[in-house]
Amino acid sequence: MAVTRSTARHRSTRRRPVRVAGMERGTALLAAVSCLVFATGTALLTRSPGTTAFATIAIALGLTLTLRILRTTA
Repeated sequence: MAVTRSTARHRSTRRRPVRVAGMERGTALLAAVSCLVFATGTALLTRSPGTTAFATIAIALGLTLTLRILRTTA
């Protein structure tokens, strides 16, 4: 029985996760869903379109900034 060694070529051909804006697709999807949930919650609690718009923009910018900071270089 032959024993095969893992070489650099074998490691580089592994399927890598799909990335969206430099992060894994699941992370990007979770960020988008979180933004929508928090924006919906803000809309239901305040019943104010202006406050809802402000909160949605603030949450989206915060998530974007956080994901940029946490982005991996792989």
